[in-house]
Parts: sequence; structure tokens; C-alpha cells
Amino acid sequence: MCAGCATIISGLKDDISINCNPTGAIVTVTDRYGNDVYQGTTPCSIELKTGAGYFRSASYSFQFEKEGYNPDDRLISAQINPWYFVNIILGAVSIPLGLFGMIIIDPLSGSMWKLDDNISISLSESSAISPSADKPEKPRHLLTVNDMISQIQELEKQRDEGSLTEEEFEARRKDIVDKMIRIKKRKSQ
Repeated sequence: MCAGCATIISGLKDDISINCNPTGAIVTVTDRYGNDVYQGTTPCSIELKTGAGYFRSASYSFQFEKEGYNPDDRLISAQINPWYFVNIILGAVSIPLGLFGMIIIDPLSGSMWKLDDNISISLSESSAISPSADKPEKPRHLLTVNDMISQIQELEKQRDEGSLTEEEFEARRKDIVDKMIRIKKRKSQ
């Protein structure tokens, strides 16, 4: 018998299928620290780490853009992997093995967390006029402060509806605020 059930069964990363209607949109994936981890064209499939440190789930922002359509984004966070709880069953057979998997192996590897395996979005057609040639376009991979405020408002809505706990809300809100601070620091340098 061995410990670390989620690590053994699920591995360290999850395969994520990314779809957008219409196809051919540019998707930029950013981790909880504001680092771009992927940029490509939909549909696509990528591997993402499920953990972001000891007992810390990974979260990612997916930004979708296509000419003629309004940009949109999705924020996802990893949830507890059901295989993580097999360590409890293992603990009934051998307490040291179960505890070792539950307290050390799965939390350190990040495998105690699981990401949604499918991200799908539909972009709405834009009625806006494209930017003029003399006005430079902002980099596509950076969120504006208004985008981040909208994300926090969406998180508040999810919390109020009960789909996020207060702790999950605060952790995600803090990630967004930290990202705003990092962007502000980069701009001032």
C-alpha cells in the first residue's frame, strides 16, 4: 500500500479543454500571481498545475478576445480532489500511511486539488468601432482595473448566491487585488 492517493491517481496537472464560440479567439491564461502561463487560439487543450503551494489551490484567469467581439473572461479555482479523501480510508488501515498522504504528499504535490476539465465561453458581437491607427491598442494580456472590479463583483454575486464560501471569496478577492497592485507597481517603474 502507498500514500498520496490523489497524487498517484490524478497526477500533478489537469488537462483543460478550452472552447469559444466563435472559434479562433485568442485566449490568455494567467495564474493567481499574474503570470501568463498560456496564450493560444481556441479551441485548444492545455495542462495546468492544480496546486499553488502547500495546501493552496491554483486559480487561473482565462481572457478571451476576438476582433469584432466583446472580450470576456472566466476565473476558475481548483476544488478539493475526491481522491484526496481516499487517504482517510487508507488511514483506517494504516494511520501513518493515511496521514502521510493527507498531510504531506497530496498537499505538497498540489494533487489534493482538481480543476474543471472544460472551459467554454460564447463571445457577444461588438458594436464598437475598432481603435484608430493613431491610438495604440492596450496589450491584450493585461486586465484593466475595471475588468478586475467586475471580477470582484462577480465573486460577490457567487458568494451571495452561496456558490462560494466567505473564505473562498476572500482568497480570490485578495488574488485580484494583489494583481492590481502588481500592475500598478509595473506601471510606476
